Amino acid sequence: MYEEIKEFVEVAAVFVGGKAVPKAFFWRGRKYIVEKINLEHQERQGSDPLFYFSVTAAGNSYELSFDSHNLVWKLERIWTK
Repeated sequence: MYEEIKEFVEVAAVFVGGKAVPKAFFWRGRKYIVEKINLEHQERQGSDPLFYFSVTAAGNSYELSFDSHNLVWKLERIWTK
């Protein structure tokens, strides 16, 4: 099942080679450990880059976005089994 979320979340990330790598995120009082990054891509929001990460956590797929200008993360959508 697919669901649009569009909610701000807290993300624990490391920076490797100048890019963010999400390791866990916190949503609705629960911690999700990122098991795998399935896909990454970048888009422009005006002149600022917006980074997207499709990740696997807790057996489901999630799309996180990172706004590097405002330094905020969002949970964009979820695909559940």
